[in-house]
Amino acid sequence: MSRGMIVINVQLQKLVLSNYNRGSGDISILYNDGKDRMVSKRVNVDRPEEVAGEFMRMLRKQVKDQHRPPYLEEDPLLDTILVRFSKDEEEMETKIKVFLARINAKAKNMGRQAGGMGYLNSWTQMKGMEFDF
Repeated sequence: MSRGMIVINVQLQKLVLSNYNRGSGDISILYNDGKDRMVSKRVNVDRPEEVAGEFMRMLRKQVKDQHRPPYLEEDPLLDTILVRFSKDEEEMETKIKVFLARINAKAKNMGRQAGGMGYLNSWTQMKGMEFDF
């Protein structure tokens, strides 16, 4: 008794660093799957390759969970939910890696800033960093 495949088209819009503290940051991905949504995660920015993959898996799971019809609770084998990204998934994952690497590089330079004001200015510049897809 299959009801068919459910296809969800997802467009990534923006990455945002909302907070940073000692090697980890709160990163949000804004996306659209019919509605504008956001997923956030506290990540260790010195592991951009691992974190980018984790983000894509987390995003895919969140989209599937949000679009799961009630009848799938009874029998999860009735349908397949397919998440399809508007751009190449590997390319988007690479862009996430580059964004995290930029944050990591700025964080390393923060420690090299002379005096408290230099450190504070660097931290202020990092907070709110964004990347548009």
